[in-house]
Amino acid sequence: MFTRTPSLEETRRIIAACAGHPLGAAVALLFTMGNRGAEVLGLAWEDLDMDADPPTARVRRGWVHSGTAGGGIYGPTKTTATNGVHFLAPVAVELLRQRRAVQQVERSEAGDDWAEVHDHTGAPISPVFTTSTGSPIIPQRLYKAVQQVCQLAGVDPKGIGSHAGRRAVVSLLYAEAGKDLSDIARHVGHTNTATTAGMSATSDGGRRPPRRPYTGSSTRPHSAPRPLVPRRVRRWLLSL
Repeated sequence: MFTRTPSLEETRRIIAACAGHPLGAAVALLFTMGNRGAEVLGLAWEDLDMDADPPTARVRRGWVHSGTAGGGIYGPTKTTATNGVHFLAPVAVELLRQRRAVQQVERSEAGDDWAEVHDHTGAPISPVFTTSTGSPIIPQRLYKAVQQVCQLAGVDPKGIGSHAGRRAVVSLLYAEAGKDLSDIARHVGHTNTATTAGMSATSDGGRRPPRRPYTGSSTRPHSAPRPLVPRRVRRWLLSL
């Protein structure tokens, strides 16, 4: 299947167009946090601190496909290296606030029909991204949202899916913004820099070697927050 990574200019246009889509906040998170689509869909309001300085999101679960059509659960993330606290870009915070306002209206209108949702441990959660009656948003809808936002942005959607945001963040931070590979690995939750380097192809097809190794571990306890990413990455997020 053909896939491609949007350029810096295309990525900025995609992020700007997110305001015109109901799932724009989810798409903006893909193209700023660099997390997997399942992890974005797994976010709950209790994971977000939008009033902090800087605003943060704690990744601790993902939407896990159950093997049946449209079925799934809020389960563990693909790798524990992803678990932890992440910076939120200002544009994402604004879209999340708008999303919360919309969801509050939907919940009020749904009344007793609003779905009560639990994670894989049975704990109740309040997912950020839901249908108008509180049911989970499945990955197929997120993929479709990415395609629609690309069209709104005037960007050719061919080859751009929910994972394109992850590749775009890695490529832009490393090849175009010149950030350290180990910092980027921490930001997107890679266990080691080898995976990150595989996503960091420059526009001419070359790769820059990492400046220092990443010492992250995939055995980090699920309950332990990963340290916030360095200020170098935060400055990039503020520029979006």
